[in-house]
Amino acid sequence: MNQLTEREYEVAALVADGLQDKQIAYRLGIAPGTAKVHLHNIYQKLGICSRVQLALAWMKHGERT
Repeated sequence: MNQLTEREYEVAALVADGLQDKQIAYRLGIAPGTAKVHLHNIYQKLGICSRVQLALAWMKHGERT
């Protein structure tokens, strides 16, 4: 998780909380398309391909040190 930008980290946290793209966008004050771009970048950086995998990775490594 350390390779994520601050915004990507925020998006990952909200995905792990179960929010959908539109809800994430509303919470962060961004467009839904921007939330999707962040999510895509997160997937690439972490080598994953689903929200479930992201949630599992978050549970294991989500807290920043």
